Amino acid sequence: VTLMGQIFADVPALTNLNKGLIHDKFSINSNWGHDWSALVPPRNLAPLAQLAILENHSIGYVVGEFNATDTNDGNITYHFVNGDNNNSLFTLDTNGTLKTATTFDYERNKSSYTITVQAKDELNATTEGNFTVTLLDVIEDLDQDGTEDHYDDVDGDGFANDAEKENGTGPTDPYILPKLPILQTFEPREDENNTVFLAGRVLADGDGKIEDFGILLSRSIDYSSDDSSTHWIRGKGKQDAFGISLNDFKFTGVIYYRSWAKNVAGYGVGPVKRIEIAELQERWWGKTRDLAGGWKQSEWFGMFIPDESGWLYHQEIGWLYSSAVKDGSVWLWNKPLGWVWTQQETWPHLWSNRSKGWLYFFEGRSGKPARFYDYSSKSYR
Repeated sequence: VTLMGQIFADVPALTNLNKGLIHDKFSINSNWGHDWSALVPPRNLAPLAQLAILENHSIGYVVGEFNATDTNDGNITYHFVNGDNNNSLFTLDTNGTLKTATTFDYERNKSSYTITVQAKDELNATTEGNFTVTLLDVIEDLDQDGTEDHYDDVDGDGFANDAEKENGTGPTDPYILPKLPILQTFEPREDENNTVFLAGRVLADGDGKIEDFGILLSRSIDYSSDDSSTHWIRGKGKQDAFGISLNDFKFTGVIYYRSWAKNVAGYGVGPVKRIEIAELQERWWGKTRDLAGGWKQSEWFGMFIPDESGWLYHQEIGWLYSSAVKDGSVWLWNKPLGWVWTQQETWPHLWSNRSKGWLYFFEGRSGKPARFYDYSSKSYR
């Protein structure tokens, strides 16, 4: 025991924090030979009173004060510690004052919160702890009937008092209440890429906050929420201008659509519009097999790389501009050929608009390039 002062003499790697903790435990022994008292971390970290707040207080409300003691009577500062806690809902001054950083509602929020607080002295010795902040209910009862406004409907209009106060209508007047939103449904719009847009807007919010909006699609002019062919699709945009791209959904045939929006009173639905989406046509080149590098192998047209602009690169012919015809045929153009027409049933014959006659396409073979035979001039191109 008399050698107690030398037991840590050969441990140079001790941190100041560990020295302080060791001193705090061993210094009560008269044989303790180290004076590490300055490294002892703050003690007795705790709030001065229970941490509790009444609901509905504004941001910055003082929840409580933290205090800790320092063995050397030094200055102590207080800080939040990151972790699995609710620190973000509060602020903590370095003097230990805890304040709210949001407004709490007992009926909508949980009733207790965990915070992690650290006390630090002038030599950066620290101690920390977890503490609970309790949210207290304020009894709000307009008609004093014992039922809180969050659950009560004083004027009997079907809306809870809290909901009416939140939306700015009269919780005591049955004639001032939220109503369904009123909407406008726009005509369909199609852009240069054949993308169809359906849109609408809220004309009146019905004295209720708009919570959601979008476009309703149905197969019949009358819709039912229980019908599997009825689709409530959330729109993109703001309540005064929102919509959807119909190309994002695989609908064909006749579609009825309406704008819709939701507030506390329910779902408002706008006027119905009708649109007919044509069946997707097979591309003029027919069935293809996808190859590496964007190449396609057509059963009749050969290998090519298409582009949405209409241009394509054919493995043997080179660049061609294509203009599809509704019957499945196609007009093709490049400078040497001019405009030529063909289809799967006609290929490798092509009708030449320039010569007003037929061409025949010969594939390149044995290192020779592809050629066209012109029946009109009886020559090869």
